[in-house]
Amino acid sequence: MINNFNKIYFLAWLLLASCGNKIITGTDESSRFRISPLLEGKVDYTLVNNLILTPFCIQCHAWANTEEEVLKRIVPGNPKLSTLFLNVDSGRMPQGLPRISQNLINILQKYIEGLSNFPPLPRLAANFDSIKANIFVPKCLNCHSTGGHASHIPLNTRDDLL
Repeated sequence: MINNFNKIYFLAWLLLASCGNKIITGTDESSRFRISPLLEGKVDYTLVNNLILTPFCIQCHAWANTEEEVLKRIVPGNPKLSTLFLNVDSGRMPQGLPRISQNLINILQKYIEGLSNFPPLPRLAANFDSIKANIFVPKCLNCHSTGGHASHIPLNTRDDLL
């Protein structure tokens, strides 16, 4: 028997999968080049700026030219909660360009992990409020609420989802 939590989780997954956002993957450089091991030691902003931000980000995202602005888009010590990392790792960014190599993704991950001496945050319990705050508000409600082009499928309340 499926409990309510599993229903909510499944419905949230189904909705996200059905939104049809095309992920541009481009070419996979790692298929042509041997992947080198992660860099030893700390990765600093200058290296990330020179290898990733300047060649791939700054032409569309002017904020990427300062570390202060970059830090607003990451969670120090936790790349898996960092918007910048998630967009690059998923292949959504750089939009319209080939996917960046796994080596560069590893460098970005190492930079973010090196910004904190704290252990990664514990996983949050999945409930409607958590799903809404962490998924629906930043990713879905622009379209799935009054005035959005998908307003016929609202996601504002738990009842809407069910």
